[in-house]
Amino acid sequence: MRRLSCLYTLPVILQFVFALASMADHNAVHIETEKSDKHRLAITGKTYSMLLNCTDAVIERFRATDQELIGDVPLCPTFNTGKVNGPATVEITQDGPVFAEIHLRDLWWTDLNAKIELVLYCHPTRVYATVVAIPEGTAPDMMVGWYGATKFSMPLVMQSEAELQKQASFNGQNPKCAAVVAEPWIQFGKFDERLRAFIKYGNSTGTISGGYGYPSASTLPRRASIILIAARSNDELKEFIRGEAALSFAKVNVSGALFDRYDGSAGLFRIKRDFAAGDLKVDVAFAQPPPAAPLVLTIKQRVALALSKIDWRLGIVQFTLLAIIIFGFRATPTPGTFGARVRPKLLASLATLLLFASIFWLFRPPPPPPPVILPMPQQPVTAAFEVNESPAMPELLDENGAPLHDAIQLHSSTGETLVASFTHPILPESRAVFTLRNEEPANASAPSRSP
Repeated sequence: MRRLSCLYTLPVILQFVFALASMADHNAVHIETEKSDKHRLAITGKTYSMLLNCTDAVIERFRATDQELIGDVPLCPTFNTGKVNGPATVEITQDGPVFAEIHLRDLWWTDLNAKIELVLYCHPTRVYATVVAIPEGTAPDMMVGWYGATKFSMPLVMQSEAELQKQASFNGQNPKCAAVVAEPWIQFGKFDERLRAFIKYGNSTGTISGGYGYPSASTLPRRASIILIAARSNDELKEFIRGEAALSFAKVNVSGALFDRYDGSAGLFRIKRDFAAGDLKVDVAFAQPPPAAPLVLTIKQRVALALSKIDWRLGIVQFTLLAIIIFGFRATPTPGTFGARVRPKLLASLATLLLFASIFWLFRPPPPPPPVILPMPQQPVTAAFEVNESPAMPELLDENGAPLHDAIQLHSSTGETLVASFTHPILPESRAVFTLRNEEPANASAPSRSP
């Protein structure tokens, strides 16, 4: 019998409660522990309340004011068709004015030897949840994803404003919350963009299911993410979705650092600062996605594509043409008879042309994808940034050098490298330019900011 204990180690919470109690009210979310028959965390953001069942490793409730997103079946991470199991060891590694980071560790799944955890980044208006499995040894082919009774679920990237209006209205129900799934490259980076994906949005039945297929030969961690977004109205929900999609394609230029990417599984622009370079300067602007690269197919792929176009009607036509060709060229009718008058060889020649035309049609290259016109935000979007190798006393300045006085969340998991997280608005048709500099005197020693 496998024995697991549900241990709650909350170093950051205790630090804020006992050492910085005056700042607790300014955190992005409020976290309370509920203990009854099962251990739960009640998480309250600016626009939502969520109930996380740490014993069963499921999200039981996600509510935008008076509207519930999750129905009778809780939202749970799945491997193939099986649920990931708890109870979990719970650790809140960050809890500050930008976001809270919660880990459910020591999860398990039948017949899989792996380190499995559920990671949640809780921002004021949304939660990014990711299940992660790192196999120990050889893992089987597996589908990693999510399943649950989410009443409103949809893909993230819309190709037009009309499509966004249709998708996010949910047949006139106009909800204030939704479960949103981004493409793999948005969640995990471009190296995962070829993952086989199957996500089913059963909005008529109020369910979501599916995930990403990982072959046994893959060396990547097995992961799948979902975003739970809450707003005060359906119009605001649509604006949040516009902003989330636009962040994935934002143009970011930095000096004194290396920009990694927008992490769509955490809601963070990740930047690694060059400690010796001094000030970190960031320039961000929204941009439309680049045009899709032309599709280049191998011979094997073109053959498979051609065969997929053959239905029973086309098959009968091509079989008839082939029969006319064979019998027409082999026919030797007696002069003056009906067979001679229909001129079989001429019919066979015409049938040959038609057959080759149909084959050419089957093998013609697919048309280039239409240009994507991303529905751009109409209001400023609050973007979250994470800077590795942060200065010990960071301060944000606007492009004119004036202090911004925005809250900065400092974190250190190792006790050595500081990580600074902060938010900054990005205007729809403008650039966000700001600087992160060190306000600590050069001869002063850095205070410990580790949780």
